[in-house]
Amino acid sequence: MLTTYFRRLSRSAPGIRVTLDDQVSFARPMPLGQPGQRAEPGDVFRRLDQLVLEVKLSAAPPAWLTDAMRLIRLTGRESKFHDGMLNAQRMIRQVPPAVRAAV
Repeated sequence: MLTTYFRRLSRSAPGIRVTLDDQVSFARPMPLGQPGQRAEPGDVFRRLDQLVLEVKLSAAPPAWLTDAMRLIRLTGRESKFHDGMLNAQRMIRQVPPAVRAAV
């Protein structure tokens, strides 16, 4: 099981939504807290050093976005979930088989 925590800044306008995720952490799931209580990861097994920028369009990109995208290098990274699952699998493989069998 996997829980992904992050702090998100988002902006939207007709036809576009931009999100910026910071402090992305992968952790084992925790029980729900009380309403209004700040969600904080407990048993974190990986934190990303990078920010994650996502742009979602339902129309052609505006010129300013096309220009800005020429200035940055795009990564082939799949998704936060994909990264988290790969890290969870690596963590599980580090646990000795006898311990895994007992859980």
